[in-house]
Amino acid sequence: MRPYDEEQKLFADIIGESRRNENIPSAKGKLITQKEVDDFVAQKIFTEGKPFIINDASNPEYPVAARQILADLNIKSCAIVPIIYGETPLAEIALVNTEFQRVWKQDELDLLIPIVQQISIGMHIFELNNKLKMALDTERDLRKLIMRMRELDDHNQIFNYILEELMNIYNVDRAIHLHYDKNHNLFAANEVIKSEELGSIKDQIVLYYGNIKEILPGIFDRAIIINNVDEDIEDIHLRNSIKNKNIQAFLLYPIFKTSLVSKEKEYNVAAIAGLIMLCSSTPRRWMSYETITFKLIIDTISSVYFEIESRKEIEQLRTNFIATLTHDLRSPIIAEQKALEFMLSRKPETLLREYSEFIEDIYKTNNELLRIVNNLLAVYHYESGRFELNFEEIKIKDLIDNAVKSVLPMAQDEGAEISINIIDNPVVKVDKNEINRVLVNIINNAIKHNPAGVKINVESKIIDNYVQTAVSDNGRGISESERPHIFEKYPTIKRKIGTGLGLYIAKQIIELHNGKIWFETEIEKGSTFYFTLPIAKA
Repeated sequence: MRPYDEEQKLFADIIGESRRNENIPSAKGKLITQKEVDDFVAQKIFTEGKPFIINDASNPEYPVAARQILADLNIKSCAIVPIIYGETPLAEIALVNTEFQRVWKQDELDLLIPIVQQISIGMHIFELNNKLKMALDTERDLRKLIMRMRELDDHNQIFNYILEELMNIYNVDRAIHLHYDKNHNLFAANEVIKSEELGSIKDQIVLYYGNIKEILPGIFDRAIIINNVDEDIEDIHLRNSIKNKNIQAFLLYPIFKTSLVSKEKEYNVAAIAGLIMLCSSTPRRWMSYETITFKLIIDTISSVYFEIESRKEIEQLRTNFIATLTHDLRSPIIAEQKALEFMLSRKPETLLREYSEFIEDIYKTNNELLRIVNNLLAVYHYESGRFELNFEEIKIKDLIDNAVKSVLPMAQDEGAEISINIIDNPVVKVDKNEINRVLVNIINNAIKHNPAGVKINVESKIIDNYVQTAVSDNGRGISESERPHIFEKYPTIKRKIGTGLGLYIAKQIIELHNGKIWFETEIEKGSTFYFTLPIAKA
């Protein structure tokens, strides 16, 4: 008896077999037929709805592939009987002679009809029960997977655990987590194998980018099914590459980075965190219920995995923020404390002018503390959507002059030189306090994050219907690792240079003014931050 998978239009391997004596070889594991043979048999028994009688297995009217399978199993003649419930094909029963040819009589076939009807009812009931059991088992497996995943912290621990469970659930030889390398090849980032004899392929490229298009679809609406590498893969290089790794059949489905609303999940390297691959070292018929539950499990654990990663990221952001904020607040407060301790240690009759230097330092320190607090408040207001801009018309030169004036004390302390080059001076309609915040944050960064004596130039000019402002310095430049994170909020990489709020806020402000902000940088030559603002209409 072989079950039939109507969705995939193929027969599974033998699930039941009875032989007259032990001298007759078993056919189990030997009857995984080619697709064309499955189609031929299904046409004969399901479409025509009657037994398919083969009195002479060598008859040339049968397909070559079918005759070859019959010969390999030493089958002389057989009767293949359909098992159908309603209009749903369920399986085939093959009554086989291996010792001599036999001509089947009609009364023998008629005797089979009530037997097969009872079998079909039994199979249908079994299938319903089996579906219920599989649903319960899948729910149990998912619950177990999710609970354990939440207990694990390390990325590799999580994937090794998932692979171990999948290997056991689907009874496969090998389970792999494939990841993309810089050339978009898929390599085995994690692997679990049933036997060391199979040979580990961890860290090896499993699927090369140049020849995987044959098996990777444009849309991932279901798992990729390869029942037999020799039959299902045309590209000889891809076929040999997979077979050389002791893989003869596999299931493949991606781990998506985001939950896509659409049922059709597009193949996009940027949207895929990797793929899970279940492998068999021998040809295997993957049945519909296996592929459906596999996809369900991977989609579910993908969501849970990225939820865990998101929580970790948020916790890391919180930790970074507290650490950097504490550092930023502690330094000026300690400076203030030292100045106040010195002032308190002097005699009460000491003249106020003798404290002027310390009072000025305390004033500057409080200004820095106020700037940090104001940045925190600005983030809250912008992200909550409660901030309202107060637009007014003003010339760009006035904005630049005011911002430069406010940072001059810091520039003088650090020996920085600031020059202004106004090529064009149009009127813009902006919230002048917020644009001042942008300019001050950018110039402050140029002063604080470069060696003493840095030269800074602020320039404005008209480009199309916008005025472009550029703040350039001849400092150390921004490293490759920092560049992708410059406009992020509290990134880890910015810990040593402050809370990292200034440029994040600047981006929010400029975009609310319908402008753009970006930067260019070169190591040891300096950086230029640009932003644009629409010119006010006359």
